[in-house]
Amino acid sequence: MARLQPRNILICFDAFGTLIKPRRAVPTQYGEVARELGLSGFMDADIRNSFKVEFPQMMKEYPYYGRDSRMSAEEWWTNLIHRVFNPLVREEDHQIISEHLAPRLLRRFSSAEGYAFVDDEIGPLLRELRHLRRQQTGHRSGGPPAYRVAVGVLTNSDDRIPGVLTSLGLDVGPLRRGSRLPRTDGLADLSPPPPRGGFAEAQQHDIDFCCTSRDVGYDKPNPAMFRTARALANASIGAPEEEHVGPDWSRGRALWPRRGGTAWTSILVGDDYKKDVCGAVGSGWHAVLVGGERDGEDVPSLPDFTTSASSIQDLVFCRGQGFGAESAATALRWLCEQLAKYQRPLGA
Repeated sequence: MARLQPRNILICFDAFGTLIKPRRAVPTQYGEVARELGLSGFMDADIRNSFKVEFPQMMKEYPYYGRDSRMSAEEWWTNLIHRVFNPLVREEDHQIISEHLAPRLLRRFSSAEGYAFVDDEIGPLLRELRHLRRQQTGHRSGGPPAYRVAVGVLTNSDDRIPGVLTSLGLDVGPLRRGSRLPRTDGLADLSPPPPRGGFAEAQQHDIDFCCTSRDVGYDKPNPAMFRTARALANASIGAPEEEHVGPDWSRGRALWPRRGGTAWTSILVGDDYKKDVCGAVGSGWHAVLVGGERDGEDVPSLPDFTTSASSIQDLVFCRGQGFGAESAATALRWLCEQLAKYQRPLGA
């Protein structure tokens, strides 16, 4: 009996609170830069309170960081910075906000100046994962590679994310959903086109693609975010669009693509139960919830990721489900260990 080929593996990470965090509280950093420019008359608490009012209002008026209003993300953030500071400073200082404060804050929060990894291990572990993924692209003697692995970022944010991750030392691929076309559920506007031959002929990256809510026009937990990430994963390996084989999730069925399709076992690591876990599981993905205490969030007890799943194959042969882990680094270590074991030469 022929041995079934395992699914390809898609591993996505939420950005804020999962991979990266502000180096210091955002109002503190806003206040530091403003005072360096001579602005005064406010406390960090004033900035925090103003931000808490203006950010959701901007999102309501210009959703997805201005996508549907043909506003660039830079213009969106500049407007927000004005709204935050205008009530706090003298009217004659408003020009300083436009000419100096907004540009400096935009630069800071598009780079490692404003953000750090949540855990110092994250960068090295993503590079280790890249090394393990590169090993599996080469064909074993007598047969194809066991499977291919794509790594992405799936975030309710804007196009600053690739620059932040690059500034932190990661190699981030250019693949993402094009943002110039009107919002649709179609996924044809992927830019740039996938390399011919996928991983086998293209340079791999620490992060193969970034999928942002600004690019897609929806937020997690909307299924469109997860469909777009899957399409980007297909593009990253030069594969055709996935075909679904039906609702029967018994062992060994509905896990393999029809002829010409590409099957994925997809995992999202994130720190928000409703957006990340509920959104992922509702779209047929596995989800790993990371982080500590959650103020006001009703989160059920979740099985531990590193002990409940004894191998990657355990994830392949079951419907999407939620797990818990201490941190993204914990989940990354487990994934690296699994790939290292799975990629040992046959007979070793």
